[in-house]
Amino acid sequence: MKKYFFLLLSGLLLMPVLFAHTATAQDIKASGKSPVLGNLKRLHKTYGCDCKFQTLKEARTDPANKFVFQSDLAGTFAWVNIDGKDLKLKLIYASPATNGVLLGSRSYKKFSAKGISILIRYEVNAVCPEENPDCDATGFIATITVTSSGHRQSLKATGMCGWC
Repeated sequence: MKKYFFLLLSGLLLMPVLFAHTATAQDIKASGKSPVLGNLKRLHKTYGCDCKFQTLKEARTDPANKFVFQSDLAGTFAWVNIDGKDLKLKLIYASPATNGVLLGSRSYKKFSAKGISILIRYEVNAVCPEENPDCDATGFIATITVTSSGHRQSLKATGMCGWC
């Protein structure tokens, strides 16, 4: 009888330790770091026209120097800075624009690199005036969503494609 009482008492005393260990393991698993999207360390060489996007805050304060996204005009490759490192992305899918290059037209592109998925939803918010034949840029507002290991970060950005 003493033996069973001792086993029961031991089990009750050790149970919080076991549950605390399980809870800690679950917390560690659940608290994996979310990807942090930052400004590119440098602009990358593209051949021809490109697209560059800034956060809305950067566009208001430093409109020409800090970018969170850059791609070639076709979008076949792009760069973002994740956790302090510039990563080259590969285009996975591009939707056709809903109305070509007209105000309000929407499209999206999906990129990936090293376990990271990036979805960019574009909306045209500026087009060249017809009376300016030298204009070759289109303005966009975009939402950039980065997903890594089940964690997600989204931010609003603004930018242009063109600048040949």
